[in-house]
Amino acid sequence: MRKTVCLHRKFTTFFCVLFCLFTSSNFSWGQTNPAAFALSGGNFSFTSQTATNTTYPTNMQGWSTSGNNIAVAETAAPGIDQALVPNVNSSTSGISNLGTNGFQFLAVSTTNSLVGSICVAVNTTGRQDVKATWTASDESATTSLRVMALTLQYRIGTSGTFTTVANSTYTSATSAKQAAQTFTNIALPVECWNQAVVQLRWIYYETPSQSGSRDPIRLDEITVSSSSGFSCPTFA
Repeated sequence: MRKTVCLHRKFTTFFCVLFCLFTSSNFSWGQTNPAAFALSGGNFSFTSQTATNTTYPTNMQGWSTSGNNIAVAETAAPGIDQALVPNVNSSTSGISNLGTNGFQFLAVSTTNSLVGSICVAVNTTGRQDVKATWTASDESATTSLRVMALTLQYRIGTSGTFTTVANSTYTSATSAKQAAQTFTNIALPVECWNQAVVQLRWIYYETPSQSGSRDPIRLDEITVSSSSGFSCPTFA
């Protein structure tokens, strides 16, 4: 009888542990959540990386999209990680490490093209006026029939859907190489203030109802800034 009771308790404990793992908001089967950079210690800054690296810089992570060649800046949570391709040229599919030139997004086929997004995680506890600055550029000078885009999104915490940030979209050109654009001090909503984890992601996608080749887009010179003295906002 004692053995039966002990076995029952062991199985109960085992299934309780499994239940906690399944229901925990911080548990993920495929998506890696990067550690959050504490903005209380200064601005987050990414300017370069070692070109041979196959791991993302600290506080950053690449994720795959939900399907091949998505035609909208989807807000769904990422499912799996996206590998980082080291030191490559503009014809390589995936998220590429360009060393001092940052990252490149490119999908070159209709299959196996879950490209992709890059996340930066920050801790805004005690911080307000959170802003992001970055540079995006079209990396192909050849004629392309598709317009590709890169858009900034955010979410609070490490689970759930993302929200697209207004005025944060860069698009490529069809007839020539689009000029690089620096997005300067793009303000994040008040809900991003004073949070233990805020995830920012830049997501790559194509505009709908087009055909032909896809331009690569480069992402570089990322800064996330804030100011101290958080106080609750007043609403009229």
